[in-house]
Amino acid sequence: MVPSRDLAKKVALTKWSEGGVDPCFACGLCTAVCPVHNNVDLSFDPRKLVRMTIMGQKEELLRSELLWLCLLCNSCGYHCPRGVKFSHVVPILREMALQQEYAKASLLKKVGYRYILPSRKRLACASKFIAFYQRNRRLFENLGISRLFPDSVELLAKVLPPVASPPLRERLAERVPAEGKTKYRVAFFLGCADDLIYTDVAKATISLLTSLGCEVLIPKQIQCCGMPFVGYSDMRLAKHMALQNISALEKTGADFIVADCATCSSFLKEYKLLFSDDPSYAHRAAFVASKVRDVTEMLSILSFENGLLGRLRARLVFHDPCHLRKTQRIWREPRELLRKVEGLEVLEAMEPLLCCGGAGTYNVFQYEASMKILEKKLQRLMETKPDLIVTSCPGCITQLKMGIHMKGLPYGVKHVVEVIKESFLEKT
Repeated sequence: MVPSRDLAKKVALTKWSEGGVDPCFACGLCTAVCPVHNNVDLSFDPRKLVRMTIMGQKEELLRSELLWLCLLCNSCGYHCPRGVKFSHVVPILREMALQQEYAKASLLKKVGYRYILPSRKRLACASKFIAFYQRNRRLFENLGISRLFPDSVELLAKVLPPVASPPLRERLAERVPAEGKTKYRVAFFLGCADDLIYTDVAKATISLLTSLGCEVLIPKQIQCCGMPFVGYSDMRLAKHMALQNISALEKTGADFIVADCATCSSFLKEYKLLFSDDPSYAHRAAFVASKVRDVTEMLSILSFENGLLGRLRARLVFHDPCHLRKTQRIWREPRELLRKVEGLEVLEAMEPLLCCGGAGTYNVFQYEASMKILEKKLQRLMETKPDLIVTSCPGCITQLKMGIHMKGLPYGVKHVVEVIKESFLEKT
């Protein structure tokens, strides 16, 4: 019996996959650079999975546990000479697997992704429980309750800053005026992680933007960017969240939309792709996406115009988030920004394209695989003997902190905006 090509056709018809898998000619570059293949499981082979899709081996493919090992880091797509984005194909296959009952989502995933994350109110309530657990962790340990949680959750509780309660968004004004003459009106996309956990990063972003001549608008109606739902494989929910954000961001009339999370800025730019087959929203999504800038892009524009950066003495190494370098092709900007700070020595690690293994909640649901991938990344970063590791994604910050804590290393991890903000203070 000849396998059907219906599977490849379905993938191609889903515009999110940007042409599907047919351009693949099985060169194997995707497999050669895949962090899962190289560090976790040699049987995880993007080239093979693509060929199975092309050949229509539906049942074998959709039943495979290997589908759920993918990080969606886009290492494969970044290196593919034919432009196949396997990290865009995987969510489509996962969604098919769930809908056609070849796979089942865990209860924790269902509760987290379908009930808590889509609602700001429920997310805030969940964050209060996490904050309570952080404050009373020793009590939970003495009662033996901590042993009921996975190792990943325990480790996260140790390395994460105190969860903000109430969330930062509720404490911020909707408009923060520029210092001096206003050059740009900027809508700040305050992501979930910075709203609840890395609030100092968000505050540093707002402070830098205003000090460099931006009026900052912070829409209260902003929801999760939607990327977690792509990873979970619920494109309907991803679009639902995106539509709410498009409406909120349109109303600001801002010149630019800035996000200080590489995952958020990456996915906001992909709104145009998410709605490319929807005549009702394609133009609006593309218009919003055209205004999006990662914070490193925006600060590069502003620092070039002002010729203004600070002073700070330190040796640091920059870790490239996958969603910054491999999806947005941004890597010069953060390095150039840091090199403009007087006294900073910016080091380069070997194999800078290595993924850290964080990938949203991958370090929770695929903990062992995540730690194996992190091991290689940390090794390369430590070889530079830095004072500090700097990156621009809250997920990467968390993952790197987990590895550093486990190994008892003397390194701190900061967001690039925190470093530049600190350099401003030192200069003054």
